Amino acid sequence: AARYRTLFEEFHLVGKVVGPEEPPDFMHVYNQFTIRVQNRDALREKLRAQAIPSEVYYPIPLHLQKAFEYLGYKPGDFPESESASREVLSLPIYPELSEEQQRTVVAAIAASLA
Repeated sequence: AARYRTLFEEFHLVGKVVGPEEPPDFMHVYNQFTIRVQNRDALREKLRAQAIPSEVYYPIPLHLQKAFEYLGYKPGDFPESESASREVLSLPIYPELSEEQQRTVVAAIAASLA
């Protein structure tokens, strides 16, 4: 996670890509490294074209999922959740991920957002 943050700075992506916050008094295990970016779907396609995996875990915000329909929420009730569901993308992160592989991921993001 720290390496991704450093690479985002190196590739001048701070402000274009919003990464997860590091809680000050806790240590995150980063089973996911989820960024928030405009034009998420276009970026995901460009990464896919370069064989770089990514994932969207919640394409539909919870309040609009069928399982929670009985609560009566409708589009617009939670605009931040709805926005996030269109903008978040999880990048590869696992212990064996090399610096070179992370650099490839971030370079592809930078090229896509240029």
